[in-house]
Amino acid sequence: MPRRWLVLFALVSALASPASAQEARVPPRVIELPELVLPEGAAISELELVVIVAIDGSAQLEGCDHEASVCDAARDVIARARFEPARVGDRVVAARARVLLRPPEPEPEPEAPAPDPEPPASEPPPSEPEPIADPGPPASDPPPPEGEPLFSARARTPLPAGTRRFELAEIRDVPGAFGDPFRALEAMPGVTPVATGVPYVYVRGAPPASSLYVYDDLPLPMLFHLGIGPAVIHPRMLGPVRLHAGVAPARYGRHLGGVIVGEGPDPRAIDRVAGELEVRLLDANGYVEAPVLGGEVMGAVRVGYPGLVLSLITDDVELVYGDYQLRGRVPVSTQEELRLVWIGSFDRLAVRTSETTTTITTVQFHRGEVRFVRRLGGGAELGLALRAGFEESSVGTDDPNALSLAIAATTIGPRLWVSLVEGPVRLRLGADAIGSFGRPLPPVDVGSFDPFRYDGVFSDSAVRSTSGAFAELIWAIDPTWSIEVGGRFDLWTAGRYATGALDPRLRVTARVLDALELHVGGAIVRQPATFLVPLPGVADVPLLRGLQTAYQAEIGARYEHPLFEAELQLFAHRYEGLAFVDFFLLAASTQEICARPGGGCQHIDGVPRTDGTSWGGELFVRMPPSNDIPVNGWISYTLAWNEIDELAGIAMRPSYDVRHLLNTVVQWHVVDGFHAGVRVLVRSGAPRGVFYQDEVGATQRLERELDAYARLDVQLSYAWDAGWGRMRVSLDWLNASFSEEPIALSCVNRSDGPPTDCRQERTPPIVGPNLGLRIEL
Repeated sequence: MPRRWLVLFALVSALASPASAQEARVPPRVIELPELVLPEGAAISELELVVIVAIDGSAQLEGCDHEASVCDAARDVIARARFEPARVGDRVVAARARVLLRPPEPEPEPEAPAPDPEPPASEPPPSEPEPIADPGPPASDPPPPEGEPLFSARARTPLPAGTRRFELAEIRDVPGAFGDPFRALEAMPGVTPVATGVPYVYVRGAPPASSLYVYDDLPLPMLFHLGIGPAVIHPRMLGPVRLHAGVAPARYGRHLGGVIVGEGPDPRAIDRVAGELEVRLLDANGYVEAPVLGGEVMGAVRVGYPGLVLSLITDDVELVYGDYQLRGRVPVSTQEELRLVWIGSFDRLAVRTSETTTTITTVQFHRGEVRFVRRLGGGAELGLALRAGFEESSVGTDDPNALSLAIAATTIGPRLWVSLVEGPVRLRLGADAIGSFGRPLPPVDVGSFDPFRYDGVFSDSAVRSTSGAFAELIWAIDPTWSIEVGGRFDLWTAGRYATGALDPRLRVTARVLDALELHVGGAIVRQPATFLVPLPGVADVPLLRGLQTAYQAEIGARYEHPLFEAELQLFAHRYEGLAFVDFFLLAASTQEICARPGGGCQHIDGVPRTDGTSWGGELFVRMPPSNDIPVNGWISYTLAWNEIDELAGIAMRPSYDVRHLLNTVVQWHVVDGFHAGVRVLVRSGAPRGVFYQDEVGATQRLERELDAYARLDVQLSYAWDAGWGRMRVSLDWLNASFSEEPIALSCVNRSDGPPTDCRQERTPPIVGPNLGLRIEL
């Protein structure tokens, strides 16, 4: 029945009752109704509650037809709500009311307009929730729920303490990100990019290969294409994106660094075929979704041709890439369904290093998972999955005597999990086992320096496996306190070699005020020593015996305001047995020095291991998109120190020890359809150095800090409704300031002392203009 008829029916009923001829009745009115915080994993379209509003304006929950965990959360909301009690004439009376709580929409929407009939002067103004029926005649007990007022409030899913979560609409079109939501993570606190245009980052001092990339619960061997390529996942295949810079949930293990999680699209009913097509200077991509067998299927494909743009700058670089994704869901029964996630990616990069030599890098992976999921009721779930894939990476040159590496592997393994909910307690258990079949091809002998050197254990075994189990317990002690306890055990095997680790986690959260939340957490995380950057096949091949260990600790506070949220975190990470990622530069330069006549030279070769510490503070202030304010964005600032112990008796700072890192992202909805955005990056200088032999022949290091670096990224776009679809044209410009980035230190070497005449080497301006046309059907 349309709402206007409900309102009219309520007014007629009130006028027709005998008491209304004597005394006017005023229904209860909401003064404050907090947001409903949904338990993790709960999915509701709306939640209708029956409450009793007492004469003092307090309320209590009387009826809730939903799972226990959701009703417990709703009970807390109603207990903190404030009402203006119902009245009959001049008397205050108790009354029943209906409260309708709705989850947030994918994008902010304006509040619903008031009903057509003008409300009486005694009723709340249109900007407040509107009662739709009279509370009924006064009585010693509250009247029955038929015809009670209806109030509405928004619900939200809680953001785990220490986690940053972004909706797709907020980060898809960040300036300088080329429409790639994952690249927006480079502007987060605690994240230090390797260099402009290079899609690899350090997270709180952990090297790039130590970060874990997950899409829809499927770990990925790499997240970005080579060079300036985008992520291997189409934006329309994504839901919210989360970053755990430290102390991640136990389900995400086996990696020292950050955890970047791309969730699947939010559940929604797909009743027609729809899609998107986008053509840009660097690539073309498409997306389609359609209903299938009572469920849905969605897929995307991308073809990249940045070599066409690079050819205008240089003939020495060739680059092509492509990727595809498939995601489907088919219900088996009312409680069971089958799901499929499959991802593939391919890259080929050729760089001419001389007139006769070209280095060719080829990487590809194809990985997916078939899942059976059964909902157990009350928010509980049981799942079983089987993962399979093929991965390959190769680096070689036209010169048969030059360094080369090739690794190909086939992976397969099962995974299972169960999540249980009992009141304020949530328990999640899981286990998996992944077998990898294939061996690296040993590199040819190129002298004493071999950065791909293995210890023989893993390269001699064609079969490797990784298995593990985890447990996560979340206990909401009361509305203000919660505790998260987790742990996992992992086992790595290869031939007769095996090593394992038990990693615990703990986090305590306290909401000291309605808008202020405090948390403290700690974890121990372990990972085998792996290659410098994540590459298919290579990422799962340990380079050395033993494990790297990270001891993580953090403490933070988060303040939530209707217009913005602010977060401050202090962290300290201690690394042991760290495979030092600067070994390429170290080995090459020390080899050159030690090749000179003399003695006492410390030659750093292979993959050196060391201990280190990363500590500091992160400030993050974010203004989410809103229909009321045309500007949104965030400011992130990191003050951090990254230190390592001496290597071969030589003291040095790691290349990623950037003390100050500031990112400012502003997006402005200028007028309807026209958007403009800027991103400003400012960071202090990174340390660089050179090795030399002193007067007694010992290896020493001369170190300088490079100049600070600043960059401006710009984006302009205009979108309009063409009737048959929505169109968007955009110009995204990486490094619109044409800044030259300092990357190295060059000095004149001496035979009997420290180098002299040192100068900084800078890259040419890495500028990335990208013009695109997006069509949404």
